[in-house]
Amino acid sequence: MKFAPLLWTLGCALVAGSRLSPVPAMANPALAGYANYETLTARIQKLGESPLATVRSLAVTAGGRQVWLITLGQGEVDRKPAILLTGGVHAPHLLGSDLALAIAEKIVADAAESEKVAAFLQSHTLYVIPRPSPDAVEKNFQPPYFEQTGNARLSDDDRDFESGEDPPNDLNGDGWITMMRVKDPAGDYMPHPDDDRVLIKVNRQANERGSYRLYVEGVDDDGDGQWNEDPGDGVDFNRNFPFEYPYFKKGAGANAISEVESKAVADFAFDHLNIVVLFTFTPEENLQHPWKPHPPSEKERIKTKLLSDDAPYVDFIASRYRKLFKADGAPEPPPGAGSFSEWGYFQYGRWSLAARGWSPAVVKPAGEEKESSEKRGAADLQRLRWLEQQKIDGFVDWKPINHPDFTDAQDVVEVGGFKPFYDLNPPADQVDALATTHARFLVELAGTFPQVVIQRVQVDALGGGLHRIKAEFLNQGYLPTMSEMGRITGHAPPAIVEIDLPAGTTWLQGHRRTQLSVIAGGNAQQKEEWLVRLPADAPAAAVLKLRCGSFADSQTDLKFSPAP
Repeated sequence: MKFAPLLWTLGCALVAGSRLSPVPAMANPALAGYANYETLTARIQKLGESPLATVRSLAVTAGGRQVWLITLGQGEVDRKPAILLTGGVHAPHLLGSDLALAIAEKIVADAAESEKVAAFLQSHTLYVIPRPSPDAVEKNFQPPYFEQTGNARLSDDDRDFESGEDPPNDLNGDGWITMMRVKDPAGDYMPHPDDDRVLIKVNRQANERGSYRLYVEGVDDDGDGQWNEDPGDGVDFNRNFPFEYPYFKKGAGANAISEVESKAVADFAFDHLNIVVLFTFTPEENLQHPWKPHPPSEKERIKTKLLSDDAPYVDFIASRYRKLFKADGAPEPPPGAGSFSEWGYFQYGRWSLAARGWSPAVVKPAGEEKESSEKRGAADLQRLRWLEQQKIDGFVDWKPINHPDFTDAQDVVEVGGFKPFYDLNPPADQVDALATTHARFLVELAGTFPQVVIQRVQVDALGGGLHRIKAEFLNQGYLPTMSEMGRITGHAPPAIVEIDLPAGTTWLQGHRRTQLSVIAGGNAQQKEEWLVRLPADAPAAAVLKLRCGSFADSQTDLKFSPAP
């Protein structure tokens, strides 16, 4: 299945063309050590020199960059059960890109010394798309530094037929876009009682009074009474997929799969029936916080929750992941409207696993300091403690500025707050260790795949050219041959049995090609039976073949003998 070209309408919120300036020499200090496009490409091309790896481009973006695909494996890689590993779906999450590539490098390097890794590459395929939206990622290396998710397409976020006319502005000249707070007794925010650097939303029903209005740092460039409402940030890869597509929202695009990047990745996925699992690095993870089923909603035609039949498998795999990555302080994942990882399960019909790859460690209050009794703002207090422990300059102290939009004598405007990127990306020197552990997890994950074998065949001659064929199939793996969601979507490949009998064979029971129903894991079995009348000149042997994208193909000989 491929997505057909999509038409653009006059009322769409995108403006033709693209804008992406070159990366300046000055580096984003929060992303020091992370790979920009040139570095990433050089590493990918180096990896492609290995006999275990092939590299090709899936698409060229509006900014002229390649969407690279790395394929690891041996032999007929597209006929072996595969994992699709994708990083960088959320562009500011540079860890996802670097980690996906580092995992590929690690697996290739380990194959020479580890029998387990070598066996994995012999029996399975690993597809890696480290950076599906390279134009979006590249923006995050450019000052002023703020988290940008859109590609190089010009977008009109406020639908006024102008693009990017009101972006954030660096008002204090520090190179960062943080926040600005404006003194206002009618505001929705007040200082945290234990740390006035943190703002919390007021509860007016508890008779709390506001002190501030809160905005992203900037001015009203277009004079429409709004601040920073049209940065012209382009289309977000991770908001451009059809499942729960966020119509008319920032970054969503004119329609689902509107972009060359998302279309190329979706087409690749649909073209490769051997993909069993999607593993995606994204803040919208489901391994530290597994999706939960909601049985009452399973009666609905459109499924929006993990199905009950699939939940035990997801929980089991997630528990194995958490044994390797203990992250008690992992933040709750954000909503995934239009996200790649949720599309992978709910519409593409594959097992879809998602991980942040890392999160800041929990830091308890030091010395005699106690945990705040105020629960609001707890995550921000924890974040401040972690930055202090790591000696990272990740917070801009609030300081007053002269703001051109707030000129009354009573107006007090301060700029400050958390610097972006630090809570998504660890220091780059931690990537190698994270890659080692994640590579181990992916190799172990492949060991859970379905492994269906032809357990037994029996051919009985009944006389008059009639033969009864019986076959038993056994799933020795952990996972079923497809998820229940895969069965419902119809996109997951079924197991097919084909019996190669000569022309003139009469099929009295069964068919030449038979689609097996879903076979559960854990040595679950399925039996099939055929009744055929062979022509008089039929050979004494035939072949029964079993094939499916989710496990290795197999076959066995059938021997026909005259009736006793």
